[in-house]
Amino acid sequence: MRKIFIYFGALAIISLLSSCSGSKDARIEPGSITISNDLENTGWINQYTLVKDVAHSGKISSKIDSITQYSFGYSEKFKNISDTLPKSVDFSVWVYFPQTGINGSLVYSIDSVGKNIFWKGIPLKDSVKAANQWKEIKTNIELPRKIMPTDKISIYVWNPDKKTFYVDDMKIIFHNQ
Repeated sequence: MRKIFIYFGALAIISLLSSCSGSKDARIEPGSITISNDLENTGWINQYTLVKDVAHSGKISSKIDSITQYSFGYSEKFKNISDTLPKSVDFSVWVYFPQTGINGSLVYSIDSVGKNIFWKGIPLKDSVKAANQWKEIKTNIELPRKIMPTDKISIYVWNPDKKTFYVDDMKIIFHNQ
């Protein structure tokens, strides 16, 4: 019986890590799961935004502009993240504004059977006060209680202003407690 438990436990961890393909780092700690990507690795959404113009770390960042409004980001069903539905999510990302006053947002979106059931945008405009510098932005949201394991969460940066800026080094922490 113990061998079966160990087998299924190892299988669950392997499944979680493979669902985070492209992640620089995926860590499981008591009560939380951390997933990060320095954008040098692919496997997340909107890979076509990756450029070598400017970067916080490494050589690659995600460029969003008048043509591409959505950054490189994370999208996964809750059942592939954890056996327990998370209660909250932390998201941190480094942003680079060539000019100040850009109306970008950090976005959390949850879809259920192809329909959006939750959307939250955290404005960046007041957080970035200096141009041509990397700035780390950190947010935390409580997730709605009505989420299901089959629902999909997407986390990314949105640029409705259509002015050019860059994002790099994303970190997401799902808290189960």
